[in-house]
Amino acid sequence: MDPNNDRQQYDQETNTVRDRQNIISDYRNFQYLSDKTSNKKHFALIIFVLVIIIGLFAVLAIQSLRHKQVSNNHAIVLKQATVDITSGGFVPADLTIQPGTEVTWLNQTSGVVAVGASPFPSHSSLPGLFSSQLGQKQSYSFIFNTTGNWQYQNDMNPLTHGTVVVKD
Repeated sequence: MDPNNDRQQYDQETNTVRDRQNIISDYRNFQYLSDKTSNKKHFALIIFVLVIIIGLFAVLAIQSLRHKQVSNNHAIVLKQATVDITSGGFVPADLTIQPGTEVTWLNQTSGVVAVGASPFPSHSSLPGLFSSQLGQKQSYSFIFNTTGNWQYQNDMNPLTHGTVVVKD
């Protein structure tokens, strides 16, 4: 046996082992860096999806609030009714509703009208029920939260009147 040959073979095997260890080490470093990059991409994707979901919820919440109207005492309006003001009077003249209902009076005449609680001119039976003058196609809304029989009239023609009955 040749000791030089053995030494060369030993050195080759040692170099091969070192090369394999270096390759494994390089692979692990690459995999670590790749995993870090992949984790950053996954994190960014998760953040992006969360922002989209939160944005959608915000848009839906805003739209939901737009469909609900709030009165001056913060009661949410869930019911609505309309009374047309015509040259012949209020249509319907008598209306029965539940508490929390918003009633809208719409001027369908070519003249000026004003809706107010009886008696005219004090409006003392329901002081909040009093509109400014309404021109053609203009409207006034009021939310009835208290049960009872509420009479109202056209302040421009107090002989034209109607009643809102509020009951549970």
